[in-house]
Amino acid sequence: MATQGNKTEGGTDEEFNDIIKWRSDEHDSVQKKTFTKWINAQFSKTGKTPIKDMFSDLKDGKKLLDLLEGLTGSVLTKEKGSTRVHALNNVNKALQVLHQNNVELVNIGGTDIVDGNHKLTLGLIWSIILHWQVSTQACRQLLCTFKLSMYIFT
Repeated sequence: MATQGNKTEGGTDEEFNDIIKWRSDEHDSVQKKTFTKWINAQFSKTGKTPIKDMFSDLKDGKKLLDLLEGLTGSVLTKEKGSTRVHALNNVNKALQVLHQNNVELVNIGGTDIVDGNHKLTLGLIWSIILHWQVSTQACRQLLCTFKLSMYIFT
């Protein structure tokens, strides 16, 4: 295995690693922007204040619970304090709501979101989008197909 600084066909291993990191950071930035727009679109439907920075705005769990309120149609109480304990309680409540709604989360805990782990926060929001956006659209298409087939065969 080559060590850092070794020459490869396209340059050094260090240059290659820099390119990989840059591409990964660019991908995360695109996801962050896209997911922020999706969250704000959900908030616009319910009159909630939009978020600016997804990672910092979701840390205390309040905006995460706001998002889930709009998606589930239920009222979710939030802890009003601003300590880490309050944030953990809010995020853990959001994770519990997601579990109750059969949203699959793999290795995402409350501390990950409160600590601002970018990768796991992106994973959490992607799971929410998959559950409420993609699966809802798939169900609509399936229902439409079913209704059409019922119409054809009656």
